Amino acid sequence: MYITVVGIGYVGLITAVGLAILGHTVHGVDIDAQKIADLLNGPCPLYEKNVQKKINYLYAKKLLHFGTHYRRHDRIFFLTVGTPASQDGTIDLTPLYAAIDSIIAFVPNGALFLIKSTVPVGTSRKIVHYLREKNVCHAVVSNPEFLREGNALYDFLNPDRIVIGADNTHCTAILTKLYQPLLNKKIPFLLTDPTTAELIKQASNAFLANKIALLNELSDLCVQTKADLGALSLGIGLDKRIGEAYLKGGPGFGGSCLPKDIRSLSRSFHQYGIASHILPAVITANNHRFTYIVNRITAILGGIKNKIIALYGLTFKADTDDTRGSPSLSIIELLLAQKAIIHGYDPKTKYDLLTYNEKGSIKFFSNPEETLCEAEALIIATEWDMFQNIDFEKIKTKGMLKSNIIIDLRNILNKNLIQQQGFSYYCLGRDI
Repeated sequence: MYITVVGIGYVGLITAVGLAILGHTVHGVDIDAQKIADLLNGPCPLYEKNVQKKINYLYAKKLLHFGTHYRRHDRIFFLTVGTPASQDGTIDLTPLYAAIDSIIAFVPNGALFLIKSTVPVGTSRKIVHYLREKNVCHAVVSNPEFLREGNALYDFLNPDRIVIGADNTHCTAILTKLYQPLLNKKIPFLLTDPTTAELIKQASNAFLANKIALLNELSDLCVQTKADLGALSLGIGLDKRIGEAYLKGGPGFGGSCLPKDIRSLSRSFHQYGIASHILPAVITANNHRFTYIVNRITAILGGIKNKIIALYGLTFKADTDDTRGSPSLSIIELLLAQKAIIHGYDPKTKYDLLTYNEKGSIKFFSNPEETLCEAEALIIATEWDMFQNIDFEKIKTKGMLKSNIIIDLRNILNKNLIQQQGFSYYCLGRDI
């Protein structure tokens, strides 16, 4: 099939690459000419494991191309444009409708719109009404994504399920053919209406956010009761009704999906006059998590005013360059508010794109060892594999850290090994 993917952000890029791997001829469209130039000439402007090699291969096979304009013969459009959200859960659909307008100006009738952008419940039906008012005839389907950044391409090719929200059998037949290579792997194919498909997406992320928030609160209880957080997580996760995923504990949930979806879903409850008690509590618990961690850091260091703190990991999780909604940045904001001096390092973050509400002293480094200069403590905030292989013996021998304090917010380091090197080690569920 000939397919166009509109909006080449994280979701759009993986969707385009994934569909091309399935054998379709895919054209990725974005209004950002520089992004398209980078995709065509390299390096890829977005970091995701194995994607650059796949782009090169698919481009050579003429299965994948990128540009700023549509192609005449395309009739299947995956809409993956960004939909910014405010703190109250309002999602700005202006970019989505702008993309739709650009398509219908090019293809007046007969196209299939597949909505993958994050949207409030009921959006697909509103788009159908919008198209009718424009006197154009296009089919609209909700086809939500469930990708984990850092493992997104794997998730596209090995999904837990494919959800299709469509109102007619013709669309269903097209999508059955489109996803046939995945259906041959016996992946569940759930057919429902568009509104339910949209709700499945947001409800799934709400469940995950709830799971993370609860585990983090249990981590706090472990500190006070001396219970073992690792054993607790395993003991809970081995229950098949619960599962082991998202039970590691950490500085709080973040990223572009979970905070956005849970706020949007909470707003939907409000708009329909239904009281939601759980969703606001999860948001509050996650926000409190950042404050709690900063308070513990302050206590460990005996105050943080004018003290240099090195922080490793700025992305919201490992194996991505995405800092949107990153817990690391929320923690940095709170540290800066208390006049701490931050030295930051991340292997993939584009430092020039970072912004802060809280003005203060912050500096980013390209070398992790230089980040430690004169620092009172090192905070591990993101679970990059490279941080598990830090040469702590070298750090100790050369006196890189001023106070030899390690604060591990991801529990990825070997406590005994670090303590043997003469460091004070603080981790989740025991000290934090």
